Amino acid sequence: MSTVEIKIVSIFFMKNSPLNPKTELFRWGPAPGRPIYVSYFMESIAKRTHKIYKYKWPEFLFCFVNGQMTFVCNNDELVAQGKKYFDNLIMNDKTFALIKKRYTKATGDLEKVENKITNLNKLNNSQLKQLYLDFYEKYLTFWDHGLVPEIANWGGEVILKDSLKKAPTRDFTLVYEKLSAPSGLSFYKQEELDLLRVKKGEAGLAEHVKKYFWINNSYLDSTVLTDKFFRRRLAELDKLEVDQEIKKISNFISDSKTDKEKYLKKYKLSSDVKKISDRLGYCIYWQDERKGNIFKANHYIKLFLEEFNRRYNCPLSHLEQYWCWELPNLLAGKKVSEKEMKNRLKEQAGYMIAEKEKNEVITSKEFATKVRPILQMNVDKKVSEVRGVCVSTGYGVVTGKVKILLDPSDFDKMKTGDILVAPMTSPEYILAMRKAVAVVT
Repeated sequence: MSTVEIKIVSIFFMKNSPLNPKTELFRWGPAPGRPIYVSYFMESIAKRTHKIYKYKWPEFLFCFVNGQMTFVCNNDELVAQGKKYFDNLIMNDKTFALIKKRYTKATGDLEKVENKITNLNKLNNSQLKQLYLDFYEKYLTFWDHGLVPEIANWGGEVILKDSLKKAPTRDFTLVYEKLSAPSGLSFYKQEELDLLRVKKGEAGLAEHVKKYFWINNSYLDSTVLTDKFFRRRLAELDKLEVDQEIKKISNFISDSKTDKEKYLKKYKLSSDVKKISDRLGYCIYWQDERKGNIFKANHYIKLFLEEFNRRYNCPLSHLEQYWCWELPNLLAGKKVSEKEMKNRLKEQAGYMIAEKEKNEVITSKEFATKVRPILQMNVDKKVSEVRGVCVSTGYGVVTGKVKILLDPSDFDKMKTGDILVAPMTSPEYILAMRKAVAVVT
């Protein structure tokens, strides 16, 4: 599969824009999402992570419109802070080991409290509140350490590219691809490998369902998958190809390592470049591994919301527009006002002011003047060719019918061999990506 990554930075600004219109902007999205599922990491970014690891994220806007979310910040500031994280934390052996240790502990602590989130209807109000606050703190702590690889990646990628420009490499794109390959399987690939083993009879379906019931969760919603879903996928697997696919996925990491060593040796790249490559590859894997824990956490957030809906007479559609720091107020009897909720259901933005260590919610008229203009992009309609960075060369040049999917739920419009064009390759697009011969994002 070939992937071309394109950055569109022609964005129209108004005078009161909270972001600097004279600089290049980084945009993530639009992707399906609701405030309740993403606000935890916004809280960690604003108030916590930099107190542990010194460096702040840049000021950003997180916009929510019609179930779609878009993250916007200054690109140069993101890279600059990312370089600080990568150089000073990830490349430092002692600090790198410490962050991984803290993250592992935070993940374990989060799992322990998640295991308690059952039969919520049997808890009294005080017990329910305490359990949510315990989950809230454990999840924020998970983000405090889990955010490090994400911002470090933005700096690490640039550091690796700059180091390769100094090296005598003719095949820059191919070398960069091999040296930045993740050092572990994505949680989607791991699930696929485990399902193949179920098909072969080496593992049980019941255990697979228990382990991966959350695999289709997203930042928009949470759904519990049953054995019926996985049985349908098992039926689609060709028995003759199972061994071949198991071998292919199982060998991915060792093959990537072999390729990396090959190009390091071929171009006589330094030990410093190798270390940058190894740490970046681990952080890319780490960020994906983290996402699996996020989607599992969304299941437990949904359980809380369903109990809050039953107990406090607050519609689920309203609760999904809450920010995590507002839920304790709800448990104390203070709901978001009807007027504010009406605006949020229409369109909403989370305006983060990192310097003041707070998150500010912008709705109504403020949204129209401060946020809406940033979401508008001017693109020349006469453009007939698009160029970008190829991050995975796959099988070389491909042709196919282009399918533009702004909503991943439209994956059924894709046919095998089509070229997928999407805002981003978020997990929701996996079903479409499996059919695609190439991806443009």
